[in-house]
Amino acid sequence: SSVDPMYAEYMGSTLLLLSLATAPLAQARTLTQVMRFIDTEGALRHGTPAKVGETSDLIDGDIFGARTTNGLRATVQRPLAPTEKPPAIYGIGLNYAAHAHAANYTVPPNPIIFFKNRNSYNQPGADVPIPPVSTEPDYEGEVVFIFKKDCKNVKKESALDCVLGYTAGNDVSARCLQASSNISGRVCPGNGGQWSFSKGFDGHAPYGPELITVEEAKDAGGLLLQMRLNGKLMQNDTTDDMIFDIPTIVAFMTQGTTVEKGTVVFSGTPDGVGGTRNPPIWLRDGDHMTVTLTRISDSRVFSNLQNPVRFEKKEEEVAPMEVI
Repeated sequence: SSVDPMYAEYMGSTLLLLSLATAPLAQARTLTQVMRFIDTEGALRHGTPAKVGETSDLIDGDIFGARTTNGLRATVQRPLAPTEKPPAIYGIGLNYAAHAHAANYTVPPNPIIFFKNRNSYNQPGADVPIPPVSTEPDYEGEVVFIFKKDCKNVKKESALDCVLGYTAGNDVSARCLQASSNISGRVCPGNGGQWSFSKGFDGHAPYGPELITVEEAKDAGGLLLQMRLNGKLMQNDTTDDMIFDIPTIVAFMTQGTTVEKGTVVFSGTPDGVGGTRNPPIWLRDGDHMTVTLTRISDSRVFSNLQNPVRFEKKEEEVAPMEVI
C-alpha cells in the first residue's frame, strides 16, 4: 500500500531531528591562547585569538578560569588587553645586556624593579597620549607576564606556578624625566634617577591583545621580540638574551612582598630604543608602534600589539583614560 505523504514528511523530519540530537557536539577545548574583546553586539567576551571581523570560540568566565570553550562564537569588534586594569604594574629595568651597555649602565647583579602608575594601563589599538611635559618620548617593546594568583616568598623552582602567561607590551617612557641628562646631550629636569614617574604617564603601558599561557610558553624562552616604528624594525632580540629569566624575576620580586593576582610585569626591553640611537629617535605625533612576539621554533606569532601615538595639546583639554 502507498505511504501517506504527510506521514512520510513527518517521519523524515523526525529522523532529521533525531540525527541532529544524537550528533556529537564540538569537543570542548582548554585554550592555551586567549584574548579579551568587545564583540559586534557590544558584549565583553573572552575566547580564541581572532582579528577584527573574525569569529572567536568563546569561553565561560575570564582568562583566570578554566579557559574551556563553551561551543559559542562571537565576532571580534574591538580587541582589548587580556586583563582588566591590574592591581599593580611593575617594570624590570636593564634586563638585556646590549640595552644596558647602550644606555651606559653596568649589567645589574639583580633585577631592577620599578612601578608604573596603574593609570598607565592602556588597550591595544588605543592612542598612547604624550603630554606636553614629555619632550623626549620613547618606545620599549617588551614581554609582559601576568600573575595568576597572589604570591609571596616564591622559590625559583616553583615560580612559574604564579604565572598565567605572556603577551606583548610597550613600556612607553618620557626620557627627559628619567634622568638628569641623556644621550642627546640635552639637559632635562629628570627625577633624581627614579624611573617610575617617567614611565607612569596615563596610557603609557599598553599590552595585549593575545595572551599565551605558561602551559604552552613555559618560561617564555625561545621567543623573538620585535618592535617596529612606522613599519621600520627598531628592536629585534630573543628572550634567551634576557639577563634574568621569568622565574628569577618572580622569585626576586616576591621576597617579603605579596604580589597580587592580576599584577602585570613588563620584563625589560632589548637594545634599539630611540634614546640610545645616534642621533636619537623620539616618538612623534601620528607615529605607529607595533610590538610582536613570535615563537622562533615555528615562526608562529603569539601576540601583535599596535598603538598610534597622539600628542596632547594642553593638559586641561585631556579627558581621563578609558578603562574597560
